[in-house]
Amino acid sequence: MEAILKRHYLSWVPAILIMMVIFSFSAKPAVKSAESSLTIAEVIMGIYEDITDEKLENDIRMEFLYQMDHYIRKGAHFIEYAILAAAIALPLWILRHRGRRLWLLSMLGAALYAATDEFHQSFVPGRSCELKDVMIDTAGAALGAMLFILVIKLFYHKKIKGSITIEPSE
Repeated sequence: MEAILKRHYLSWVPAILIMMVIFSFSAKPAVKSAESSLTIAEVIMGIYEDITDEKLENDIRMEFLYQMDHYIRKGAHFIEYAILAAAIALPLWILRHRGRRLWLLSMLGAALYAATDEFHQSFVPGRSCELKDVMIDTAGAALGAMLFILVIKLFYHKKIKGSITIEPSE
């Protein structure tokens, strides 16, 4: 039992690290945050222009970059909270939570962090607290928790066939 508790405490490390990364992104003032996501949009635009051998006019290019920037930001919200929910699911799984309960606890844990993180952003220059971002984060968390459960079930199915052992030992 002592070994499982030790593993349980260590299993929280990925979730805590992800929370720290999310917090650091949220602590960036709006100008710095926009520069980061716009850089990604520029790279994607450059790849598009290279593939199509088409250079867009500056006004059209800038409009397209700002639209793409919006989707990059929302996609980042979704993905980072999907990862967080999966990281939260790991220690809960080690504590023997399964099925809907595992999904619900993981998703709600990530959603609660999303709400507190949005509140934190309201104190950062140029940033705001957006309910729609919490909803996007929660949707990502729901998917991340579901994917964690699907992966565990896939490996557990293999364990039954004798090829992989992933159940925590006592």
